[in-house]
Amino acid sequence: MNAALSSDDFSREIYNAFIADDKRLIEKIKDEYCSYDLLLLDDIQILANRTRINDILFGIFNNNLKNKKFIVFTSDKNIDLLVGFEERMKSRFHSGISLTVQ
Repeated sequence: MNAALSSDDFSREIYNAFIADDKRLIEKIKDEYCSYDLLLLDDIQILANRTRINDILFGIFNNNLKNKKFIVFTSDKNIDLLVGFEERMKSRFHSGISLTVQ
């Protein structure tokens, strides 16, 4: 199973679960994203400075990496120019193949 969505949609889904203060819903969302063989998140730069949301994404990333699943991030900036992300997230971004499309 695969999923493609904007980072804004991903962020909104996590944010709404935080607002609802529903830990079961957060775990359900994490489980859903961990179940995908391929996850494509567009415009990752939108998640800058969203620490709690990035904590969720970090867990999903690690789980999918461990289970040999694929995650594709797109951004309008080079990885090195992304600001507002913890170094652990930037190191995850650098762990794969980085391409520039002109």
